[in-house]
Amino acid sequence: AATQALMLLFQLAVGSGDTGAVPQNDESVTARKDRFYRALYSKVADGDMFSGRQLTLFFNLLYKALKYDTKSERICSVLKRLIHSALHLPSSIVCGVLFLLSEIIKCRPEVNNEVEASVSELIFDPSKREPSVAFPGKVQLEKNLWELSLLAHHFHPSVSKFTADSSGKISF
Repeated sequence: AATQALMLLFQLAVGSGDTGAVPQNDESVTARKDRFYRALYSKVADGDMFSGRQLTLFFNLLYKALKYDTKSERICSVLKRLIHSALHLPSSIVCGVLFLLSEIIKCRPEVNNEVEASVSELIFDPSKREPSVAFPGKVQLEKNLWELSLLAHHFHPSVSKFTADSSGKISF
């Protein structure tokens, strides 16, 4: 039910990605998007979202939401929380998360090429409710994912392989 509610919020807040929609007040559109991404960010940390029948729908929603997001800081925060949550999940779901990371980096390369501020400032704060402020400043995603170094030594060979190829080069 939570996945379906998030899908409805996505349609209402973001839409299908076309810009030819009815023009509305920019502040109200931004507020709706921020509320949707805040809800999605909180659900990514919920372990129950990665079990059950609607896992495929949840991954599809994550892909669409991150693909159509315009704020790279928010994308990085959601991906960081997603990979952080994946450390505690079964290897099949970890592979799905790494594949999702690879696809997002493929379609949004600027996420991986952000000019970073000083490294001492870039401490991810998972306690923040707003994903846009979880990273203070610009980030370079690949350098701030220490979780990938843990997953590189995972017991499952597919997880190790996908981790090595996670910068947009995963292929079968």
